[in-house]
Amino acid sequence: MKVGDLIEEFKELPGRGPELPVLTLTEKNGFMLQSERFNKRLATENTSKYKVVNRGDIAFNPYLLWAGALAQNTICEAGIISPLYPTFRTRDGHDARFVGRLLLTPPIVAQYDSIAFGSVPRRRRSAVADFLDLDIPPVPPIEDQRRIASILDAADALRSKRRQALARLDDLEQSLAERLIAGTPQADLVPLASVVEGITVGHVGPTSEFFAEGGVPFIRTGNVGKKGDIVREDLRYITPEFHARLRKSCLRAGDLLISRVISEQVRGALVPLDLDGANCANVIVVRPSAHVPGRVLLALLHSPWGQRKLLGRRVGSAQSVVNTSVLQAWEVPVLSAGEMEQFDLIAGKLESVRRLGDAELARLDALFESLQHRAFRGEL
Repeated sequence: MKVGDLIEEFKELPGRGPELPVLTLTEKNGFMLQSERFNKRLATENTSKYKVVNRGDIAFNPYLLWAGALAQNTICEAGIISPLYPTFRTRDGHDARFVGRLLLTPPIVAQYDSIAFGSVPRRRRSAVADFLDLDIPPVPPIEDQRRIASILDAADALRSKRRQALARLDDLEQSLAERLIAGTPQADLVPLASVVEGITVGHVGPTSEFFAEGGVPFIRTGNVGKKGDIVREDLRYITPEFHARLRKSCLRAGDLLISRVISEQVRGALVPLDLDGANCANVIVVRPSAHVPGRVLLALLHSPWGQRKLLGRRVGSAQSVVNTSVLQAWEVPVLSAGEMEQFDLIAGKLESVRRLGDAELARLDALFESLQHRAFRGEL
């Protein structure tokens, strides 16, 4: 079978009725409301040439299909997307949700790279005709398609609920930080540099020649996650000899790492115990003190208040960055011993709940992948 046996391209333009929400197509999260993805509208005022995607319709980004940038509208009854994206609807005799999930299974996504062409790696284009001509395994009758889609939807809903619960934990910690700020008189705010042991920049310069299969963990900008965590999927290692040369960027458990490069937010993470003695590149290292614990600094950094303060001071044109001078002057509240103890206690409990939630989400992800694998091999 071919992809074109399941879906067909169509083009529907918005009519004169009520204005439809503008959607954006992401690589990892499918369709999102543009207003939520970017906190503002990016679409042109005149959207008459945008394309309509009704619930169940599919679209892909022709310049990022190779990376899996294909999505099915499951978030609204109808929306509009950039005219750049080709749009598809499911052919009669097939279940739309089954088809949408099939086209996002790893074996099918792996084929998308084979039809991308162009000399710029991140801008390789895929043609609709080549996409529709891709091979897919035979699909079951529509009754089985609906049953499989229902099972996968239920498993995916559990994952979504767990993610929402984890997001609420982040919101709770940020609200605690906001309360600290609200309860601190302006006169009691002090520059960060005056209440921490140090603020330094990790190694800046060539590093790839010193990478090793094992050795000392080397944390880079991309390893500082959006949720205050260290992203380990792309964690690299450097030789002990190179590590010895980079004494100033050697890390200690509890250090606050702040990504110098800014996209949508200033990202920070605390160095966990198992990365004590690691090293870093192109990130700012804040060594907390007894005056302001690392957990407090991280919560302040990720709070709306902290983001407003630091994003307003970013520098650079081609690439926005936050530098050490901005962080040194960043004014933070100094807490009493009682306030620090109370915040640390609550933050510690939240962290324990978050770890349990992360572990549960990992189990749900593994369950979903297993069900997905079995479903499209005819074993479900």
